[in-house]
Amino acid sequence: MMGLLYRYYGDRTMIERYYPVCTRYLDQVAAACPDGICKPCIGDHEALEKLDNTESATAYYYAWARSVERFALLLGKKEDAAKYGTLAQTIRSAFRARYVKDGKVGKGLQSEQLYALYHGLLEPAERPVAFKTLTDNIAAHDQALTTGIFATKFFFREMYDANRDDLAGSVALRGKFPGWGHMLANDATTLWETWKISDNVYSRNHPMFGSVEEWIHRSVLGIEIPPDAVGCDKIIIDPRPVEGIDWAKGEYRTPHGTVKVSWRRNADGTLDVSADIPQGITRLPAKR
Repeated sequence: MMGLLYRYYGDRTMIERYYPVCTRYLDQVAAACPDGICKPCIGDHEALEKLDNTESATAYYYAWARSVERFALLLGKKEDAAKYGTLAQTIRSAFRARYVKDGKVGKGLQSEQLYALYHGLLEPAERPVAFKTLTDNIAAHDQALTTGIFATKFFFREMYDANRDDLAGSVALRGKFPGWGHMLANDATTLWETWKISDNVYSRNHPMFGSVEEWIHRSVLGIEIPPDAVGCDKIIIDPRPVEGIDWAKGEYRTPHGTVKVSWRRNADGTLDVSADIPQGITRLPAKR
């Protein structure tokens, strides 16, 4: 969260204030997990096919070590950065030794591939294998996800980076269980906590699977704030329409003002795109 505040608002106050807490916590976890493998935690909540919770915990342990390393660099604490960078490498090596074999992660579940892909736990040559394992698994489930709240978010990010907007769209617009279309077909007016038909045990108004809205803003509408942005000082406008969507219009409020984007698909498949970007934001070219 602190990294996101810096990326989207340029606010480093939280990083400065809570950095000692971050390091104290990470040191405590490192002492409890000397082999680099973290003990089980909540895992990929509400996944239909559940990965080993130790696997997901270790992936997040690595991500947290990397975050603290970045915070240390931002604050000019070079010795701390080196310390937590080394810790991150230890965790990464332990994860790979236990869970990665010839590019395939764990048992081949969707969540397993996505945790490793998203968090950078694979070598470049291994990524295509894990990605194919992921897409083959999705195809075997009739273009449906079996992921929980975390890996679902990772899915949309990985599809964006791999230019697989077609697959992201087919999953997002799928009308059957499991999916958002299933919720709509069962009279949902807000997102559920679970893929299943909600009852009195689960929340019927929950942000758990809200990453689909991030996909709508980033991929369909086309507003992307790059990971290295500081206070939304950079932006990419790159609409990626999928089958069944022929126009979009929306806005995003930044510290510099409101970014407005609209587009419409022409008969020949080209797009007419209009973008209003406030001063103080540099528009970068699309990465595709």
